[in-house]
Amino acid sequence: MVVKNKKITNIKRWIKRAFKLCVFFTVFQLIVSFLNYVYLGINPWYRILWHDFYEEEGTIDNVCLGSSHVYYGINPKVLDSMNNQVNFNLATALQTMDGSYYLLKEADRKNKLSHVYLELYYLCSVKDNFNEDIDPICTEKGYFNNWQNVAYMKNSFNRLSYMNSIGDIEDYTDFFFPFTRYRGYLDDWDFVKRQISEKKEKGDDRKDYTDGNGYYEFAGQGHFLSTRVFSDEQRILEQARILNKNPMGETSEKYLRKIISYCQEKGISITLFMTPIDELELISTGDYDNYVKQIEKITEEYGVSCFDFNLLKEDEFSIHQNEYFIDVEHLNEQGANKFTSFFYSVVSGDIKDSEKYFYSSYKEKLEKSEPEIYGIYYRDSVASGENPEQIRNFSIAANRDKGIEYQIVIISDNGEKYVLQDFKENKEFELPISEQGTCVIVSRKTGDRKVMQTLKIDLSYER
Repeated sequence: MVVKNKKITNIKRWIKRAFKLCVFFTVFQLIVSFLNYVYLGINPWYRILWHDFYEEEGTIDNVCLGSSHVYYGINPKVLDSMNNQVNFNLATALQTMDGSYYLLKEADRKNKLSHVYLELYYLCSVKDNFNEDIDPICTEKGYFNNWQNVAYMKNSFNRLSYMNSIGDIEDYTDFFFPFTRYRGYLDDWDFVKRQISEKKEKGDDRKDYTDGNGYYEFAGQGHFLSTRVFSDEQRILEQARILNKNPMGETSEKYLRKIISYCQEKGISITLFMTPIDELELISTGDYDNYVKQIEKITEEYGVSCFDFNLLKEDEFSIHQNEYFIDVEHLNEQGANKFTSFFYSVVSGDIKDSEKYFYSSYKEKLEKSEPEIYGIYYRDSVASGENPEQIRNFSIAANRDKGIEYQIVIISDNGEKYVLQDFKENKEFELPISEQGTCVIVSRKTGDRKVMQTLKIDLSYER
């Protein structure tokens, strides 16, 4: 009897301890959730993406991976209607190739994947971009957009592997408790009040009205659509990268090869592609064909298909108009619906038949297009003692190096107007960074007095 009572007492003691532990972990989790809510950014994109993904888990047949070009430009519901399967857009902003690899494995954990569509936006893969786009509040290890994915993924061995690939063991605190990445703001009460206020204002609404020019909407299945429309006034771009020979970085190439090998070993079909972006950005790269050639070598080695929709023949499929874009990179809702239908008809068809849609190189595309200017791109100079005011070095983006001459006129905000350059073939010019107003570029064929094109560009526009 004494032994039995002792056992009952011990059981009660363990029940109390277990209850206390449950209460402790529940309270701890509530505190961590609250701190994450307060300190993490107000952009709900990653939270909604991963919520929707796990809601669909177990039913997904095909997955799209890549950058924001994909979550804007590929409408999975249009794909559903065309292939009678469930398609999910698991793309994220500036998704690097290592991110694509671990997101592919996450998608394959509980889904029987049939096809993977992997986008290869050059800016996410080139050598000098791999350590950039780091959140200034985060630790310097890891990439901001990868951190965001890890913060919302479910616990698994794949998540741990993902963590390990972008950080060391000492960084795990930042992974498991994302708010600690913002430790510099932990006692900044103005920051806390502002965060809570903005989140209450934003709420969980999937539609975000901006400045009157359309809206953004989380449309489900990873698709982020926008009704905004690009305009000629916005044809100004900071030059991001010069693509020299073999521009893809070693780490990016390693993970691209791992993705292809993973799919081939698992019996999952894979298609590589590039979504269409505006010529303004492509011309600013210096030689986009350097990237094209490097990708071609890899795809030939593995025997996989790659469709670069930046090499489209305009008379076969016309998409490069303002009405289909939000800005120089992203398709709007109208553009996405149009492109998705064409995209699937091409990638699901016969390879030989699809060749008629594409030029063999970007150089060939420019040479066979009618003379045209696409806007201006720039790089900022470094301020020095001799030149304390920074200078913005501009180039006119045109599909000809010769045969077009340009007049450049600056109209300041107060209405003052002056001619910076009369008609010459020179495409380079400089302006102080402080210069605001409108840059008017008038072009004509060399030796022909007839105006070919006029662009009025807002110098203050920033994406």
